[in-house]
Amino acid sequence: MAKYPGVAKMFRGRTPPVVRERGRRVAFALLILMVIQGTGASSALGQGNNQQRRSVKEILADPQLWAKDFPTVLANISSWAQVEQRIAIFPTRALGTTPYRTSAEAERVGAILRSSLRPNDQQKASVVPWFEDDSFRVVVGDGEMQLLPRNLSLETVKKRLGQPESVTPIAITGNTERRPVVLLLYSYAGGAVVYAEDTYSPVPGMVNRVFLDVNSVIRAMS
Repeated sequence: MAKYPGVAKMFRGRTPPVVRERGRRVAFALLILMVIQGTGASSALGQGNNQQRRSVKEILADPQLWAKDFPTVLANISSWAQVEQRIAIFPTRALGTTPYRTSAEAERVGAILRSSLRPNDQQKASVVPWFEDDSFRVVVGDGEMQLLPRNLSLETVKKRLGQPESVTPIAITGNTERRPVVLLLYSYAGGAVVYAEDTYSPVPGMVNRVFLDVNSVIRAMS
């Protein structure tokens, strides 16, 4: 199963690195800026925050942090474990974080996932081109699923979970000269649940996606 460096590797180790470094001055300058901002944010974590840390199970069960179809993702998390270490939860679909160079490579993985998913029209695995790093990804969802609450804000996340354990920037680049995607990652439960903010979003402070560590979720549900 061929893989290449990409988003799947950004969580290896305690501090997620830059997803792909292409040496472009603009991306590098952006990253340095975000590191400075992230360091400042991280240094402030815990100040005046006496709220008890929430467990993975408690986070996954919080109805204000997930939408009505999210339990279907949890019901199929063992299927995801066959092909992914982490998945990204978007408002209407779940995306694998492993990037593939070709659609054929991704389709082989998609077939494995598809064969083990529980029968459900919304839980069909497919392959999509992923513009952020010009890769192909395995995705589950028909575009109509409701996995995250509409307009979920980081303010809501912090009210429910307290301050994150860390705030880390990553820059995602592709094979073109377009502007990189820069995310701020807000980590909870030892990195098992990570909320991501798109720094270029027209509406600041909104959750763009949530990364789940598949094995941590399985252990929490057992």
